[in-house]
Amino acid sequence: MAQLTERVDTAEVLSALYKNVRMAADSISSILPHVENEQMMSDLTVELSCFEEYASRAAKELDAEGVTPKEETPIARAGAKVGTFFNTLVDSSPDHLAEMMIKGATMGINDLCRQLHAAEDGDVGPRAKALLEEVLRYEESVVEEMKAYLR
Repeated sequence: MAQLTERVDTAEVLSALYKNVRMAADSISSILPHVENEQMMSDLTVELSCFEEYASRAAKELDAEGVTPKEETPIARAGAKVGTFFNTLVDSSPDHLAEMMIKGATMGINDLCRQLHAAEDGDVGPRAKALLEEVLRYEESVVEEMKAYLR
């Protein structure tokens, strides 16, 4: 049986999207110091730039809605950094880093899919919905790109 989704508005979808892409950018920033493979470094640097651009776009759309984007608390950000540190302490191989990226992107994709389904039933503007769909496609491409590093 399908679960009923809560009606959402544009600001709620954009806030969730902003949180999603900020988390992706923060995660990549935490992983980059552990990357030794030049191609992976290049790929992740491009991804970081893209996620930061998506965050900027979501923030601008939120501003147009009269909403200030909410940042993660310093404790939450520190927890994620510590998790990344310990996760890469023993294994910082391209395979392991790609697996971490794939898991993170998959969680992001799942969240974006939920937001997209909620947006279809809610009062969400077309620009917000289009940005949500664009980011979802991008995160799916990140998973595909990282699969090349699995060995």
